[in-house]
Amino acid sequence: MKTNQHNNVFLLLFSAVSSFLILMICTRSSFLYPMNDWVDAQCFFTVGKAMANGQIVYRDIFEQKGILLYLLHMFAYHISHTTFIGVFFLEVIAGTFFLFINIKILTLYTDIRFAVFTASLCSVLIYSSRAFCKGDSAEELCLPLLAYALYLSTKAFKTGKWLDNQQLFYVGVVSACILWIKYTMLGFFIGWIIVPLLWLIKERQWKTIGRTFLYIILGVATVTVPIIIYFAYHRSLAYLWEVYFYKNIVSYSNTGKNLSFTEKFRVIFDHIYTFTRVSLTDNYKRFTGILCIGFFGMLFVKGKKQKISMYIIFLSMIIFIFGGGNGFVYYSVPLSIFTVFGFIALYLFGRFVYLKFSLPKLSLKKNLYTVLVSCLAVIVSLSGAYLLSYNTDFMHTKQDELVQYQFKEIIEKEKNPTLLNVGFLDSGFYTVCDIVPNCRYFCKLNSAYQEVYNGQMQYIQQGRGKFIVAIDMEIDDAKYEKVAEKTVFYDEDGKDKIYRLYQKKHK
Repeated sequence: MKTNQHNNVFLLLFSAVSSFLILMICTRSSFLYPMNDWVDAQCFFTVGKAMANGQIVYRDIFEQKGILLYLLHMFAYHISHTTFIGVFFLEVIAGTFFLFINIKILTLYTDIRFAVFTASLCSVLIYSSRAFCKGDSAEELCLPLLAYALYLSTKAFKTGKWLDNQQLFYVGVVSACILWIKYTMLGFFIGWIIVPLLWLIKERQWKTIGRTFLYIILGVATVTVPIIIYFAYHRSLAYLWEVYFYKNIVSYSNTGKNLSFTEKFRVIFDHIYTFTRVSLTDNYKRFTGILCIGFFGMLFVKGKKQKISMYIIFLSMIIFIFGGGNGFVYYSVPLSIFTVFGFIALYLFGRFVYLKFSLPKLSLKKNLYTVLVSCLAVIVSLSGAYLLSYNTDFMHTKQDELVQYQFKEIIEKEKNPTLLNVGFLDSGFYTVCDIVPNCRYFCKLNSAYQEVYNGQMQYIQQGRGKFIVAIDMEIDDAKYEKVAEKTVFYDEDGKDKIYRLYQKKHK
């Protein structure tokens, strides 16, 4: 028991060091970068900031992800108001547990040294891929939650022993966390329960089935009930339902429209086709390779039920992920949890060759061998992250070269400035200027919400903001004058965007 605890402490420490070094290079939230300029990450941070300053999400500030995601960013905001250093540590914590759980999955089939090395390699391949974007996606933060549930089911199938009550409770907790972060990833748990449920029904284990659902529901309730109470206390349950559920399904998703069953599936397949086409372009081929490694690696895992279960989970995730919105490639990041099975297949093949040809063993003490492999893994991880990451070019950019900091010099001259970001998603001006939005519709979103546009135009007409940052649009209002303009190349879509800063005229 003590040996196992010592091993876990060592593996957790290794995971923390490796994740810190990998993410230090791969995410723009890192202190090595001038800022994280990804608009999605900035939206999360701004909403977290608003909540930290007393606003109620959905009611006072309009955004479409789950409240747990914003609570995490609220804590990050308390670490630093104007940088993403708090977000970086959130990513490192998530990365640490993701790497640790991958090691645990690998050790079900492989040697500990192989597990340590390949798990860190998995993290490098995933975090350095184009699909990872610039760091701090909801999908990235959910990786350890999905991996943990995958580990429990994999262990259950391998040992033939179903989960105990505590493990089932934890499955409920992690599924509820995903529900309140981004519920399109819940497809994992729909697929996750199907084969075990059929297995238990076949064995007529009715008590086990009842116990399974009871403890999962208790886990879900542990997370969900406080959230419901929070919104009820603030009289905002209607806003929670309208924005997070109804409008996400009806407005953001094409499948939420009045379509027939056949048409809904056509839309899903259109999204999958778009994803596949984009995945085969040069920018995304590496991530596509990562997904293929996992997909085909599952074929070599022993156990028919385990194989069927994993492929059902994979299919269920695809349907839920691409049935709920556009075919953005970063949506597919959760599918990378299966990558470890490609390395398991590689290990099983290597072991077959080793036994077939009776190759000699390496004569090193087990503990020393593990330490040496761990050190090598850390070195390879750091080197691989730097060589493979798509973000490293931005590391050499200075803050004063960025439009956000150039506009900040003008904005901070005004006492108690207020600001509105129009024409595009949150571009980071709220963060660098440390301004809490005073408009519910603080930025444009990835959806055609007419009310967002109307709300922003009303804000401008009423002259409620001292500054307006307009991206690719002009403000035609006599109350405001343009004080700065800059054209910036936006690497997400490969196009130039024109940023204009307007200031309210002094009477």
